[in-house]
Amino acid sequence: MKNILEKIADTFRKTVLGIAIGGAALSAELIPTIAQAQTTPAVGSFSVSTVTLPYTTLAAGAAGSGGTSTNLGLGWSVILTNTLTSTTWNSSSNAFVTVTNTSYVTNTTYADMPVPFQKDLTVFVSFNSSSLVTNRTLTFARILDSGTVDNVSTWTWTIPSNGATNQVASTNFPSTLIGGAGGVRIVNDLWTSTNALTMTNNYIKFGNKRFSF
Repeated sequence: MKNILEKIADTFRKTVLGIAIGGAALSAELIPTIAQAQTTPAVGSFSVSTVTLPYTTLAAGAAGSGGTSTNLGLGWSVILTNTLTSTTWNSSSNAFVTVTNTSYVTNTTYADMPVPFQKDLTVFVSFNSSSLVTNRTLTFARILDSGTVDNVSTWTWTIPSNGATNQVASTNFPSTLIGGAGGVRIVNDLWTSTNALTMTNNYIKFGNKRFSF
């Protein structure tokens, strides 16, 4: 009887020890695997957008007038066309009849550059002209939404012309200027020249780097 009890106790000790050793080995194998599966979350993505302006030329200013100023602060109207074409069976003529209906919606558009996911704003401008001695000055304002604009604390960026050769310039507006605003709007485009601005290769682009704080 004593031998039987000793054998049972010995079997129990080996079983418990085996489970402990196996569990430790299993944990040792699993922990590094789980750690290796963890990756650093993406710090953000970068996208480039274009500010669409409502004009293709900037008119020449009269001599001594200081140039031509274009007010963009209040936005401009853009007509959107929605065309719906439907085809139905006409039992009278025993044929399919196609009907086209067109509707128009007028929206107000702004030269806005939203920055909800970044702290700085990078802006690129491209244009050319027929005049070498002239400047183009853009005025920027902070915005919270389309109707809430800071027209007092604005700032300007003056870009010299490169004549018939395309001029490409860039600037960076840091977070100290943007603050907690939801974006920046171009409120004025000043062309200080007695010659019209040629809009060939013209664009205003801005970079949006998401979650880059």
